[in-house]
Amino acid sequence: MQGESGKLRIFHTSDWHLGRLLHEQARDEEFDAFLAWLLAAIEREKIDVLLIAGDIFDTSNPTHAAQQRYYQFCTNLSRTCCRHAVITSGNHDSTSFIDVPSELLHCLNVHVIGQPRFGAGKSGDPADEVIVLKDAGGNDELIVAAVPFLSDGDVRFSADGEDTTTKAQKMIAGVSAHYRAAAEAAERIRDGRNIPVIGMGHLYVDGGIHEEDDGVRVTYIGMLGGVGTSVFPASLDYVALGHLHVPQSVGGSDRIRYSGSPLAMGFGEAGQQKSLCRIVFDGKTPKISLCEIPCFHQMARIAGDRAAIESGIRALVNRHEATYISVTYTGTDYIESVQELVDTCIGDADYIKCLYTQNNYIALPGGAEDDEDGCESLAELDEKAVFGKLLDAKCPGISAQDRSELMKTFDELLILSGL
Repeated sequence: MQGESGKLRIFHTSDWHLGRLLHEQARDEEFDAFLAWLLAAIEREKIDVLLIAGDIFDTSNPTHAAQQRYYQFCTNLSRTCCRHAVITSGNHDSTSFIDVPSELLHCLNVHVIGQPRFGAGKSGDPADEVIVLKDAGGNDELIVAAVPFLSDGDVRFSADGEDTTTKAQKMIAGVSAHYRAAAEAAERIRDGRNIPVIGMGHLYVDGGIHEEDDGVRVTYIGMLGGVGTSVFPASLDYVALGHLHVPQSVGGSDRIRYSGSPLAMGFGEAGQQKSLCRIVFDGKTPKISLCEIPCFHQMARIAGDRAAIESGIRALVNRHEATYISVTYTGTDYIESVQELVDTCIGDADYIKCLYTQNNYIALPGGAEDDEDGCESLAELDEKAVFGKLLDAKCPGISAQDRSELMKTFDELLILSGL
């Protein structure tokens, strides 16, 4: 039996990134708090189906603690009113690792698709990525075209001598063909019945918004830009996306949505209201709204001169809330150590923890040089950031246009190399 008034009630979430560190700071308590909140919200909202659109884990080789959280959640979910969960892989996940326990999880009504079931070099059928969910009476209530993360090799065969533009074109065409085939298979299964069909995916869609320092790599970007919303056929009544951490709809259509990440994954997301998507189906017609997620640990970015940093930290100390902070000094007065300034301002307020400092000291003519406090470790930088710093160091006279073109080319190399 479905939820309120016979309507089908669904939660759409993604990008949990279990096991992720914030500048080497473990976040176990935050993950536990979110998962407990989600289980309670499912019961409170009488949710029938949970969709998780990829990046369950932060790495392809998750820690034992991250795995334990995942499996314990699946077990606890089976004890709630939620009849089914559908989980697809993301670019951070190991597709084979996600798939291995699929038969066991199926016993808990958790349906998992890690590796694509059809495509380049695969003998499967598009219907193998379609999951039909049944209500308590054994009747079909929802059809899900559960498309996992698609890598370059999943959707096309490479050929010698291809230039970057041709590779990008083939990649986009392959992604589009994959979604079209999965949606057509779902539509054949629906066969005219008044049952909703949902598509799932984990990818970057052109026009999507993401923040700095969130760890998101813009996939499927090449000389042609991103994959457009046209890859999702109109037969899909709702499209549940993962990959971008900012909650948003794309392409001007509320039916195509990123749920966003449940936790702020970097200081670029500090202060951002996190949410998951609530979809209530009356027949095939969805009513979409957001369910706000509480902030389980405050984060704040402070930037400016000495006075601004002192004022910013003082305000946080006076709030008496546990807070992670990132501090960037941008003043014109030389200071020896940003960390020492921060430590002095925090004093004995042990509920404030500074995880990152940077010294962007602006030297006036004749001023002192930057000190080494502004240096970042390689662990804090992704490949693109390292390349950008090398450009600045080795080619100080490069024009803005040339720098932009080189950065775009480096983006393409990252994508084609699968990094």
